[in-house]
Amino acid sequence: AVFAAPGLGFYISEQKAHALVDMWREFDASTVCEEGGAAGEGACVWPDPRYTCSDTDNRCSYWAELGECMENPRYMLMSCARSCGSCFLKDKNYRCQRNETAHRPAISEKGEVNAMFEDVTTSETWKKYSPKIHSRDPWVVTFESFMSPEEVDDFLSQHMNFKRSVDAGALQPDGSFAEIRSMGRTSSSFWCTDQCWERPIMTKIAERISEITRIPVDNGEYPQVLRYDKEQEYTQHHDYIPGHLDLPIGPRLYTFFVYLSDVEDGGETHFPLVNDLKVKPKKGKAVLWPSVLDRNPLMKDRRTKHAALPVKKGRKYAMNIWLHMYNFHDYFEIGCTG
Repeated sequence: AVFAAPGLGFYISEQKAHALVDMWREFDASTVCEEGGAAGEGACVWPDPRYTCSDTDNRCSYWAELGECMENPRYMLMSCARSCGSCFLKDKNYRCQRNETAHRPAISEKGEVNAMFEDVTTSETWKKYSPKIHSRDPWVVTFESFMSPEEVDDFLSQHMNFKRSVDAGALQPDGSFAEIRSMGRTSSSFWCTDQCWERPIMTKIAERISEITRIPVDNGEYPQVLRYDKEQEYTQHHDYIPGHLDLPIGPRLYTFFVYLSDVEDGGETHFPLVNDLKVKPKKGKAVLWPSVLDRNPLMKDRRTKHAALPVKKGRKYAMNIWLHMYNFHDYFEIGCTG
């Protein structure tokens, strides 16, 4: 179960509640400025939380006195933030600081992107997945047998609550992205978190992707499962989101895209700037490409913009796994991934 926090653009699970309680306990009020004033040099970082939010229920102060801020943090820390003294948790500039000691960059040197692609296309280790090079500059590689038909069937056997896909808009003060419904993106999607993520088949897929790309499992976003019905599409776009640079997770380095069905006609992944490449869906096949430049993995490689062409006949199932420069899962738990 999850709770939608009023005024905060993310959901609070049990894990998130524990993480936020830890931050609440460790908060040093001496670093907060008084209203209209300033603390000593280097000490004043955020505005006084007493003046930045309010409670959503007039009973909050009573509940806080009873100890509910600790007993029921999923609700109290956000809905009764003023009474609990937790307004600061709504500010991404406090909540979303990267732990530079615990979370090191997945790529730190020029040439590591190319080195990974050279390895997956030449090493005997990966031949079992039948890698095929479609382009070297920029890299686009398919794995013709990334998942077996049985593995795909196992993954799809779970219940999935598909909803209309949305694009990421502007980064909000709380660390979330505004949602944009676009006529250019008409698919439905399901985020593979919680029970879906904990299934053995998902563990196997995530570890396989990590081994191939050299990116830790925890640096990957939770998979986004996609469904395209007839005539549905996603027009030209890029997976690189500039707002990620202002979050502790850093940029998306790679997209690992897995086809979970055959498609009778249409539904190709189109790379217009990569020799007009069109990759045809096939059950169990995967496509891997970079969103960043080899010479500077913080910069967008504009050449890998792509589109999901309209499905003309049949239905298309697929799965996105976006891999980041830094840990994603830990920051997801405190609402710092957009």
